[in-house]
Amino acid sequence: QNVIVTVHCYDPFQFTHQGATWSGPDVKLTGIAFPGPPKSPLQIPSTLAVSDSVKQWVAQYNSLPPEINPSSPRVLRDATQQARQWSDYYGRPVHVGEFGCYVEADVKSRVNYYREFRQALDEADLGWAMWDWKADFKYWDDKTNQPIPGMREALFPKK
Repeated sequence: QNVIVTVHCYDPFQFTHQGATWSGPDVKLTGIAFPGPPKSPLQIPSTLAVSDSVKQWVAQYNSLPPEINPSSPRVLRDATQQARQWSDYYGRPVHVGEFGCYVEADVKSRVNYYREFRQALDEADLGWAMWDWKADFKYWDDKTNQPIPGMREALFPKK
């Protein structure tokens, strides 16, 4: 009776973890925008060894339209709807205890991602907590003592 399920979601992982030093060679590719597709095709440097699945992901990212792109709001809505369906089926609330984007992504894409994820969570009626406040996935800028530009509006819009 007293169970709340918590899940973590970092989809799309190629975007959210790009450039992360702790996540292995497949996330060393940077320059991925949210949402896709990019204005100019993303090239995988010949010096970067990535798996075939990353090559396929990049090919789809470069070519698929926004509605079905692997770096799109659809990916976030699919994940949150799956959590909502699980919650409805099992009768337990779901709290998305972690989501976020590493600071290697450009600020505009990060703001887009956080806004779209928060909207998807709201639509699915799921509680949430972002990861993190002011470290590698930062919301807060210590230098300005304010949120990263655009982040407050993305996560906490005025109603």
